[in-house]
Amino acid sequence: MCGGAFFCPCAAFFVDKAPPCPLQAQQQNTDPITYTDLYEWGLSGSANASERRRTFLRILGLPPRLSKKEIIQVLNTLYTRDALQAQLQAMK
Repeated sequence: MCGGAFFCPCAAFFVDKAPPCPLQAQQQNTDPITYTDLYEWGLSGSANASERRRTFLRILGLPPRLSKKEIIQVLNTLYTRDALQAQLQAMK
């Protein structure tokens, strides 16, 4: 769903801000997310990366157990680099 309010099934209520439109992300994503980005964001290759990655995926509403390859594919399909960096900043 693009824009407007939407129903959040995990929270069982309506929220005002809809998630980013996957079609917009695909069209605008000229700078794809890579394995290096996951490492730089602390989501791979560090002592607490698995916990941080699970938390990040939960915040995004994604399954907590995805391989790195699956994470890259999903993130590049649904989000832009800027949107993900903003979400990571919000986690800190």
